[in-house]
Amino acid sequence: MRIEHVDSGSVDEATILVEGLRQDVTLLQVTDRHLTEVDARDPDVLEAGEERRARRETGSPGGLPTREHFRRALHGRGGCSM
Repeated sequence: MRIEHVDSGSVDEATILVEGLRQDVTLLQVTDRHLTEVDARDPDVLEAGEERRARRETGSPGGLPTREHFRRALHGRGGCSM
């Protein structure tokens, strides 16, 4: 399979051509480095991840966990306002 990244000249959009793809696909990638979720599947970072998440939640607007802000933003119920 051949994949080609096309420079769109924008930091908001990217075009990736995938050989053999039968139709256009639109994807949305949501990335937030403030969300820290770890569990027992990654034991090497479990303790550090839990500590980071606890620090983030302490300063979170409204005292809500970052996970809750993210959930509300996805469901249109108002997350953190900037």
